[in-house]
Amino acid sequence: MQHERLVVERLLVPSRSFRPHTHDEFVLSLNAESVLCERIKLDRQRLVVGSGSVTAYNPDQVQSSTAETVDGVAWECMSIYAPPSVVASLTGRGDVEFVRAVVADTRVADGIRRAVHASGVESEEWAMWSVSEALAVNATVRGAEESVTALVDAARRLLARELHKPASLDEVCEQLGASRDVVVRAFVRETGVPPYAWQLQLRLKEGQRRLRQGGRVSDVAAELGFTDQAHFHRHYRAAYARTPGQDFRRP
Repeated sequence: MQHERLVVERLLVPSRSFRPHTHDEFVLSLNAESVLCERIKLDRQRLVVGSGSVTAYNPDQVQSSTAETVDGVAWECMSIYAPPSVVASLTGRGDVEFVRAVVADTRVADGIRRAVHASGVESEEWAMWSVSEALAVNATVRGAEESVTALVDAARRLLARELHKPASLDEVCEQLGASRDVVVRAFVRETGVPPYAWQLQLRLKEGQRRLRQGGRVSDVAAELGFTDQAHFHRHYRAAYARTPGQDFRRP
C-alpha cells in the first residue's frame, strides 16, 4: 500500500482536454494564466472557469473538461491530491465533501501556486494549508439526498465487478430487470455519463493502481480487457494526460 500523503503536481496537457475520469482523492486544481477558459462537466454540472480559478473535486466524481489557451499552447494546470484519510484527519470526520465545484478564495489559489513552485517540506506545508483552507470555506457533511438511486447503485456494483472486460449493458439490464433506456437515462442523470463510459474510467483507475504496484503495461491492458496495448495507451493518456509507462513503478 502506498503511503497516504498529499501529492502536488503541475501538468502540461498538449491536447487541452481530459476525457471522463475519476480520482480516488479530493482534488484542488488551478489553471495557469495562459488558460482563456475551461469547460467542465462534473457529474450533472456544466461549468466554465478561467485562469486563476480553483476547482474542487470529490473522490469518485466523474469529470471531463476542455480548455482554450492563449495561442493554442499546452494547457497548464496545477493540482493537489488529498487522500480521504488526510481530509478525515484535517476535519475529524470521514463524511465531508466539497459542496461547490469552484472555490471562491484567492488565498487557496495562491497556496496552490506556492505549493507547486516550492519543494520539500515547504511544498508539503503549502499544500496542507491550501487543502485546509478549501475545506474551511467549501466543505459540508454528505446528506442522504445526495445518494444515488437504488437502480444506479445496483448498476454500479455490477459494472465494478466486471473490470476485466468492457461493459455489456444488455447483461446489466437483464440482471436488473430493467430496460436499456431506463438504465441509461437513470445513469446519465445521476453520474453525467452512460454506463460504458463510467465503467471505462473505473477500468483505467484500476489500471493506474496496478501499474503503480509494478504491473507491466501489456499485462495490465490484457487483464482489463483492452483490445491491445495501444488501445489502453490511448484511453489512459486521454484521461490522465500521461502514458501508462509514466505511471509504471518497479516493485
